[in-house]
Amino acid sequence: MQQVLLTFRFYAIASFHQVIGVLFGLSYYTVCKLKHRVSRTISKHKRQFISFPFDFHETKRSFCDIAAFPCVP
Repeated sequence: MQQVLLTFRFYAIASFHQVIGVLFGLSYYTVCKLKHRVSRTISKHKRQFISFPFDFHETKRSFCDIAAFPCVP
């Protein structure tokens, strides 16, 4: 679970491997290796976990209505 959280933290803040390593108490090399391992696993199972809406335009409009997301007409 820590490996997944580490990878999501890296994705979310787009930080350097060293910074993530300090947060999790791991070396640069370990962070890099774990991030690649989790990313490959997510990629292999993307169809199982990631989907896009059928009506993309309606979804964009809903985001704009709910949260006034910029550049989402």
